[in-house]
Amino acid sequence: MSFPGRYLPGLALVAAAAAALWQSVPRIDEDFRFTAAATEVSFWQRGGYRPDPATIGRTIAEAERLVADRPAHPDYLALAADAWVWGGYYEPDRGTALVRVGRGLGLQQASLALRPASLAASRSLERYAVMAGREDVAAGAIAHLAQLRRGLN
Repeated sequence: MSFPGRYLPGLALVAAAAAALWQSVPRIDEDFRFTAAATEVSFWQRGGYRPDPATIGRTIAEAERLVADRPAHPDYLALAADAWVWGGYYEPDRGTALVRVGRGLGLQQASLALRPASLAASRSLERYAVMAGREDVAAGAIAHLAQLRRGLN
């Protein structure tokens, strides 16, 4: 084997590794953005912490950007649902709150459609449907949970 030919397999391996790394960089950024928004929203669900309206707006916007980047990602949809619903919980205007909860309900339904065996997604859908006053959706979520539980036993 000639001198340059000896190094071709190694160069090809280095090129493939560099290409894989280059393609993963946007996903790493998404992971950081997702983690930051999910951490913020997790605090909204605890007593003693009240996010200010600007933080709620920024977090909802970030969650929506993640969904826009990857609309079929169930975790991004669930995060956006959580952000909208909890943003509605802290909204003083009842009309605006119901709009936010309604948007969150739709996102949670989309998340559950992509991951139908998720107990957590089903529980969230039920809770959000009750908050939105959508007893029909809540009843469907309860039936879905019962079916999932029967399948687990």
